[in-house]
Amino acid sequence: GKLFFPELEQTLNDVVVVEIVQGKTTTTLQRDGEVWGIKEKGGYAADFDQLKPLVLSIANLQRIEAKTSKADQYDKIGVSDPSAPDAEHPGITLKNDKGVVVASLVVGDTRDSDDGTKKLLYVRRLDETQAWLVEGSVVVTPDPATWIRKSQILDIYRSRIKSISVALPDHELKESAPHV
Repeated sequence: GKLFFPELEQTLNDVVVVEIVQGKTTTTLQRDGEVWGIKEKGGYAADFDQLKPLVLSIANLQRIEAKTSKADQYDKIGVSDPSAPDAEHPGITLKNDKGVVVASLVVGDTRDSDDGTKKLLYVRRLDETQAWLVEGSVVVTPDPATWIRKSQILDIYRSRIKSISVALPDHELKESAPHV
């Protein structure tokens, strides 16, 4: 039981970017001071109560054993390239304020231990060919909308709204003034 990312425990507070990629979907969570925002949603507030367990779960992964380092075997355990158009599993990259990658991995298939007492996961560092079986669980979704801090969505007072812009995919931007 050696940590998969032994250096991450000491640098958790230095993480300012969490990038999640799966196929054509990317979510970039960025910290600005004490507030986390979602780049793909115009910097809207991210739900820290979702983000914290994700980062901690990555930091707590424990190595069990090395698995394949052959790319043609990655699909069998779910650690193929997460940026491939048909990717079934996400890749996660954690960066510090200098843009240095602190940790990056593909989150592969899960299974229970033989005795059913532990959650196991296949992972691969994005910059390495070796895949691993680790103890732990990493639950993540690449959809930016799932990261929105929903408790803040309606906290805008009418007196603070100057105008509203609605942008529809593949349509022109339409603006309207609020009704009083």
